[in-house]
Amino acid sequence: SGVSGKITVALEGDRPGLVRLLPNGYFAAADGRPFVPLGGFYANWVQLETPDGEWRVLKSFTDTSDDDKRRWMKFLHESGTTAMRFMLRSHRPHGMEPMDVVGRVNPVLLAEAMRYLDLAREFDLKFQLVLHEDYTKPVYVDPEALERFALPAFAGEDFSRLPREQARFLRDRRLVAPAGAKYTDPDAIACQDRYVRELIPALRSNPQVFAYELENEMVECPASWASHAIETIRGIDKLTPVCVSHGGGGLSTADPLWWHRNTPIDFYNYHLYPHGGTTLEDLDFGAAVDVLSRYGRMCGPSMLGESSGDQFSRHPSVETRRWVMRDIIWMALTNGNPGIFFWNARGPEVREFKPARDAMAQLDLASFERARPAIGIDVRHAL
Repeated sequence: SGVSGKITVALEGDRPGLVRLLPNGYFAAADGRPFVPLGGFYANWVQLETPDGEWRVLKSFTDTSDDDKRRWMKFLHESGTTAMRFMLRSHRPHGMEPMDVVGRVNPVLLAEAMRYLDLAREFDLKFQLVLHEDYTKPVYVDPEALERFALPAFAGEDFSRLPREQARFLRDRRLVAPAGAKYTDPDAIACQDRYVRELIPALRSNPQVFAYELENEMVECPASWASHAIETIRGIDKLTPVCVSHGGGGLSTADPLWWHRNTPIDFYNYHLYPHGGTTLEDLDFGAAVDVLSRYGRMCGPSMLGESSGDQFSRHPSVETRRWVMRDIIWMALTNGNPGIFFWNARGPEVREFKPARDAMAQLDLASFERARPAIGIDVRHAL
C-alpha cells in the first residue's frame, strides 16, 4: 500500500536484565551485579548539544530524531548516567499528551516511548517509568486534555457501548473535581485500573525498565489509592520494584517512614529543591540534603529522586553549579541511598556522575549491611 512505519515488539516471558531490590536496600541485576541508578533528568526532554558544552536546549522526546536521542544518551552514558526517569506523557505544541486516555493506552505515544527505550539499550540506560499523570493534568480532571487527546482515541466508537466508568467521562463529560478526588472517585480508579492492565504487559518484559513510579509528586494522596495501584500492577508484574514520590519540600512535604509503614512500596523517592522552607537563614540547603538523605534511608529503601535543575541553571558560575551537584550526589550515596536522580541539568553538572559511577562500581553493595548507629533520634512523636 506504500504505507510504512516503525514497529516496536513487546517481548513475552521473563525480562532479561531484571533489576531487583535486595534486602539491604540496594539494587542488583539478576546475576547479582550491583545496579546503582544515577541520573534521572526527566527523560521527556532530550537535550541538544550547545557550543558552550552546557547542552541547554531542551526538546520534547517526540519532537526529536533518533540521532538526537542517541547523541544525548551517548553523552549521558559517557558522563556516568545509568538510569533516566521517564514520565509516560509528551509535551506537544497544543498541550501535554497523556498515556492514559480514559482507561485506555494511547497507542501512538506508547510506540514512541517504546522506541525511546529501544534506543537506550545501546547505551545501557535503564528507566524508572512514571505511570500516572500528576497534579491537574489527568484526563479525568482536565477538560482540555479530555477533548484534545482522549476523545480522538475513541473516534467512531459508540460511547453507549463502553463500560459505565469510561462512558461517564467520554459521553457524559462528567469530570472529577477537585483534582484530589481522582484518588477516591470509583470511576476514575476503575479507568486507571483498565489503563494499567493494558500498559504493564507491554512493559514488564522490556530490559530497559527497572522500576515503576505511581505518579510524580502525589498531592494529598491517601495510602489506600497507592496501595490499590501497587496491587493492580503486581497482579500483572510481580517482579519490577514500585515506588512513590512527593513534592520538592523534602520532609516538609511527606515522611518516607509513614509511606513505608502504610503502603506496600518497594522504595521511596523524596524530592528536595533549594526554595521555600529548605533554604532559611538558619538552614543551609546542604544541611537539608544531608539530613533528608540520611533520615530517609533509615526509614527503609529510599533515594533522592529529584533536585536541582532549573534553579541551578540560574547561577552564573559553572564551577559552583558543578560543586553543588557533586556534593548532593555524594551526600546521598554516602548516606546509604541506593541511587540519586536530578531534574534537568547542564553538561558540566551531568559529568559529576562519572566519578560516582566509577567509585560505586568498586563496591560489593550486595554484601553491605546496615550498622546500628551510636546515637539515634526518636521521631515517633511526629507519626
